[in-house]
Amino acid sequence: MTIEVPSEAELQFYYYMRGTCGSGTKALITAIFALDVENRERIAKGFPELVSICNRYNTESGFYDNLLKKIDNYYNSFE
Repeated sequence: MTIEVPSEAELQFYYYMRGTCGSGTKALITAIFALDVENRERIAKGFPELVSICNRYNTESGFYDNLLKKIDNYYNSFE
């Protein structure tokens, strides 16, 4: 069985949602959520995967649950 490794952006988002990320990540993701579409497109030039994750969280049903499963499976593979 192949375990999918979460990306750095997925982990940052996961820790943001848990409330355990650093202050810079918290400010960045909070800003992404607050931006309008045009400004999200601008910030996506520097943080494309993180903006994509925020967009998917807002629009894709079950996205966060699937992300949690992916991260749980990855960390449980070390046990």
